[in-house]
Amino acid sequence: MKRLLPREGEALRRYAERLEALHLITRAILAASSPEDVARGALYHVRQLLHCRRASVVIFDPEAKEASILAVSAEGEAELKEGLRFPLEYFCPPGRSLEEVEVTMVEDIEGCGAPSPLLEGLRREGVRSFLSVSLLSEGKVIGALNLGRARRGRFSEEDVETVREVAALLSLAIEQARLREQLRGYASQLEDKVSEQTAELKRVNAELEAFVYSISHDLRAPLRAIQVMAQALLEEGGGKRELVERMAAAAERMDRLIADLLAYSRLSRAPITLGPVDLRRVVEEALDNLQVEVQERGAQIQVEGPLPKVRGHHSTLVQVVSNLLSNGIKFVPPGTRPEVRVWASREGERVRLFVQDNGIGIPKKEHKRIFEIFERLHSVETYPGTGMGLAIVRRGVQKMGGKVGVESAPGRGSRFWVELQKL
Repeated sequence: MKRLLPREGEALRRYAERLEALHLITRAILAASSPEDVARGALYHVRQLLHCRRASVVIFDPEAKEASILAVSAEGEAELKEGLRFPLEYFCPPGRSLEEVEVTMVEDIEGCGAPSPLLEGLRREGVRSFLSVSLLSEGKVIGALNLGRARRGRFSEEDVETVREVAALLSLAIEQARLREQLRGYASQLEDKVSEQTAELKRVNAELEAFVYSISHDLRAPLRAIQVMAQALLEEGGGKRELVERMAAAAERMDRLIADLLAYSRLSRAPITLGPVDLRRVVEEALDNLQVEVQERGAQIQVEGPLPKVRGHHSTLVQVVSNLLSNGIKFVPPGTRPEVRVWASREGERVRLFVQDNGIGIPKKEHKRIFEIFERLHSVETYPGTGMGLAIVRRGVQKMGGKVGVESAPGRGSRFWVELQKL
């Protein structure tokens, strides 16, 4: 039997703590109704996880050139309280815009140069080092998640990544709460334009509700598995290889979920610049990304005919095509060799890229649902995945001003298509 090294055990413990904190943060966000409650629900848990003296969420007002403290969690009495306002320049280095600075780390605030009321307040609270991560929505910086520690020094890369994940969740949830407040205001107005806006807000709100609920559910399952198996290892005073492998599988599933969550979040938040994109280069890069998967499954990929240039965004389109190819390789009957064809056709001022497979097929009534976030037609045990692949495809194509669809029937494979403007 293989025994876990102390360092490995400590890494597993930290990872389990991180997952537990993310789960608690998600639950707190789900229960909140206002932007302030959303922020307060997350701050306590992230402060405890990263052993910080202080955590806060600040909201930016570019028109007023001000930043206001939305919520605070601190050890003892907070010097810098909710509602306080500061010049926006405190959160942006000279000569740079807010969008250019996603992460700011200060190892020792004593070396920050010119004093300010903000720095003086942090000093009085006993903060010596500082980390700030931007909150992004639709490509715009709406605020920052800030953490302060009582000791000098750098935050680790793992700490920074954790804060970025929490910031992504907070951005979505704060915008959700804002949309709810707008919805209540629009309900009292009767104009047709307001009615249309209300319907859109309801749709976005419902999507975000499902989004946060699914995150809570999917985070909890692998977290429980890790906790149960870790306890078994501790009780036995050593460890079985099988348990360690199962823990690694659960952690890998969680990692895939978080990676897809961040990919979906980036597509929702980050702006993209459209330009000429060579479809052949896109397909070649996507196939390079899937080389291991193609070899393991013995898949046959056939790229036919000329693939023209379109108006799009290269890396976004690579993600879209990679997801479609991966689905074509994955969703085949047991014992079947995956066969995938890729080709394009011109239709007026548009180009359609097709990805056709010999897979299990999709019932017609499910053609729309499969593009929704966290929607699966099969169990994770039958066909592993996060349920976000086609949602990422839809969001990416929409960001490029295109359309996506599918032609499929059970037992007859699927033909997915992406339509973009031709050059």
